[in-house]
Parts: sequence; structure tokens; C-alpha cells
Amino acid sequence: MLNIKKNHLGKRIISLVILACMAVPGVTVVEDFCAPVIAEAGHRNADEERLSGQRMLEEHRQHHIVDRVKKNSYEYNVQKTLIEANPDKVNFDDGKHERWIDPLYIEYNNTGNAWSNGSVVIITSEELHLCSFRPPDEEYDRRYTKRKLDESNINSTSDFASVLAHEFAHFANKDTMLTGQSHKENIREELQADIDGMNMLDNVPEYSMGSMVNFHFKERWEDYAPDPDYPSNQQATRHCMDYVTKFSGGRVLIGDDASIAIDGKIFADGYIHGTLDEGNRAERTLYFAGQVASCMKHGIWHKENLLAVDAHDFIPSIEKDKKTLLIMMDKNADYVKYLSILNFPASKASKSLTGNEAYERDLMDYIYNIMPD
Repeated sequence: MLNIKKNHLGKRIISLVILACMAVPGVTVVEDFCAPVIAEAGHRNADEERLSGQRMLEEHRQHHIVDRVKKNSYEYNVQKTLIEANPDKVNFDDGKHERWIDPLYIEYNNTGNAWSNGSVVIITSEELHLCSFRPPDEEYDRRYTKRKLDESNINSTSDFASVLAHEFAHFANKDTMLTGQSHKENIREELQADIDGMNMLDNVPEYSMGSMVNFHFKERWEDYAPDPDYPSNQQATRHCMDYVTKFSGGRVLIGDDASIAIDGKIFADGYIHGTLDEGNRAERTLYFAGQVASCMKHGIWHKENLLAVDAHDFIPSIEKDKKTLLIMMDKNADYVKYLSILNFPASKASKSLTGNEAYERDLMDYIYNIMPD
């Protein structure tokens, strides 16, 4: 399936391409760029799917510069981490599988979007920028604070991973092998790709299923024209929020304003407060909520599993003795989840602090106290 989410210009281009293809005798137009298929079969084989993806890539390159990411780049490493954590769902071309995902492609385009088809996954430069932007608290308009997109910011990186996880879920579910789906079926596939992508995020310590919620939530101010093949942003947001609750066994609740309750009680004043470094209150809170749900699901949401460490020890790009990383880890270190990066040095945890550092340290104590023994 050509996964077009919210790119109006792209839709107009696609419409023009479809109209052109309709003039070609014997060609049935489906959900990719001019790919001739037997519509009544309703299914592509792996070779046809891969060819369809290459056609999509070629079409995109007619309108924009599209580059494959380099190995060991930040973008490739996020993709690699996600793939290696989900070997039963997605894979690179290792010579062992009939289907695979290529290294990610970046399209230099000022509209936020991502597509997947066959082995090809394309994300626009603007979509990457959206992952690194920090919307101001309680005011979700276009006034953003730009952050560096790298491993030092777990919220931005997890947002980026959630976009990839959604696209990888389409691959895992073989959505792009199908043809001629109805509008209703397309919407079902999109909602399911969010859920299955959240399950992929659950398998990586630093990625949170709450980031899938956040990515929809922070775009709720956008006034997109209705698309019959896609759920509304509000529908997708609530669908993901409800899945976090389900995943936690009903113990984590998320309100429409992104406030949270844990085990029947409002968490603090509903949120983790925002900072310029780590993110606004919604993205910090939703990241945390997703990680708590994962810990509950895997049975490690207990005081004995909480650790406060120097963030540098787990994320080398963060300066040593600068920030504290809260993590949950079972006794055998078989399952690990990052809860939050706190803006005070771990070495000062027992010292008198003021201002934001005091809030962040008190937050650590609060999280510990709400956990069961």
C-alpha cells in the first residue's frame, strides 16, 4: 500500500499520475504509482510487491531528491535497532528471507509524510524535523523549539522510531501485497499498523509505545482535509491511548489532554512537567506512560526494579554527570525500559537542590513511592 498520511501536494501529484495511467489500455490502477496488476487477484507476490516499491521510489525521485541513508548514520541506527528487536516481524536483506526492508530513504520535502511499499520506506525531511520539534506546553500551534535529533533525546528518537514502526507494521502485516482494498479496509490497516508498531516499540528499552500516541497528539491542531482512506487524527490518537491502557491491564489511563492516571490515581498533577531539553509535558508524560504500561505488562513495575543512573552510562552522547536516567530492569536484566531522563546529575540525588533540579529529583522520589513493593 502507498501509505500517504497527510501530504495534500502529494495527493494532487498522485491524482495526476492516476489519471495519466487510466489512459493506458489494459492497466488497472491500484494504490501505488501506475503499477499494472491483476486487480481481481487481490494479492501481489514478493517480486511484484518489491517492483511496486521500486516504482514508487522512482516516481518520488521525479519530484524530489531522495537519498538512501548511510549505514551507521543516526537514522540507520534507529531503523537497525527496531529491526533487530523484532526479527519475527521485519528484516533487512540477509539472503534468508523472501521479503525485506531496504535501508531507509529520506525525501527532501517540506511536507511531513512517510510511505512504505515493498522493501522501500521513505520519510520526508520535514517528518524528521517534526520528530525533533518541541511544541510549547498547552499551545499546539506552529511555534516550535528545535532540538537536535540524536540519541541524547529519548523523546525525539522514540517519536522517530514510532513513525518507522508504523511503516514496518505495514510490511509485517503484508498490507502492500494486497490490492483493491476498500476505504474501510484501508482505515483498519492504518489503525492496526499503529497497534502493531506499538508492540514493536515495546521490544526496545529506549523506545516507548507512548511515542505513537504523542506523534498523533502533537498534530491534533492540524486541520487536514478528510481522507477516506485514513482515520482522523483524533480517532488515531484515542485508538493508541486506549491500547496503552489495554497493554497495562487497565492500570494506565490517558486523558484527552494527555494527562495520566496510574493504578486509579492521578499521576502527580497529571503530567511530568516539560523542559526545553527533554520535551514538553505531553511528550514527556506520554513517553513515560507507554514505558510504565510496558513494565506492567512484563511484570517489572516494582520498587526493586527501579534504578537511577548517570544517563551517560547508557547514552554516551549525554555529557557525564549531567543528567539522571531512570530505568526499570528485572533481576536478570532480561527486560529493560527507560522511564525518563531527569535534569539533575545522579551524583546530586541525595543533596539539597533548588528550582527545576529539585522538581526533577522530587519526581524521581514520587515515581518510586507510587510503585508497588
